[in-house]
Amino acid sequence: MFIDSSLRNSRSSGPKPAKPAWTTAGALFFAAGCSAPDLFFAACFFAAVFVFAAVFFFAAIFFVAAFFFYAVFFFAAVFFFAAVF
Repeated sequence: MFIDSSLRNSRSSGPKPAKPAWTTAGALFFAAGCSAPDLFFAACFFAAVFVFAAVFFFAAIFFVAAFFFYAVFFFAAVFFFAAVF
C-alpha cells in the first residue's frame, strides 16, 4: 500500500520543469565561493572576448576583401603599363 500510494503521488505530480541553465551556472559559481562581483566580472570578460572575436573576424574579412580589391588594381596597372610601354 505504501508503494502504491508513492507511485500514485509521483505520477500525479507530472514532469518537473527543467531549471534554466543560467540558474544552474549561477548556483555552481556561488557554490565555488565566488561572489556577485566575480560573476559580474566573468560576464564582462566573456562579453569582451566575444566582442573582440567578432571584431577580429569582420576585420579579417575586410582585409582579405581589400587585398583582392587592390590586387585587381595592381594587375590592371601592370597590364596597362605593359600595353602602353
